[in-house]
Amino acid sequence: MRIAGGFAGLALGLLPACAQAACPLTGSQSFARLADLPAGAAAALGFRIAERGTRFEATDNLGPEPRLPSARFVAARRTGCTLALRYEQGGIALTQQTALLERSGNRWVVLRRR
Repeated sequence: MRIAGGFAGLALGLLPACAQAACPLTGSQSFARLADLPAGAAAALGFRIAERGTRFEATDNLGPEPRLPSARFVAARRTGCTLALRYEQGGIALTQQTALLERSGNRWVVLRRR
C-alpha cells in the first residue's frame, strides 16, 4: 500500500514538473480574493464567477433580478505555473469544485476539474 501511494505521489509530482520546464513563474502563492488572481486565470474557466462572499446563483431557481454568476470563488493556490482554483457552483445542488489550470505561454489553460 505504501509503495502504491508513493508511486501515485511521484507520478503526480512529475506531471507539473515536466510541463513547467519553461515556466517563468517560481515559488508558490495563495489567493484569498478573485481580484488577486493572475490575469486571465478566472476567464479560462469559461463562465462568470463571483467574488468570494458576494451573491451568485446558488440554486436553479432564477430570480427576477439580472442574471448572477453561477459560481463563486472560494480560494486558489499557485505553485510554479500550476494554479488550483476552488469555487462553489450553483444549480440543482450547491457543490464545491476545483479546477487545475496551467500557464501556457501568456494564457491559462484548464487541465482538469474535480
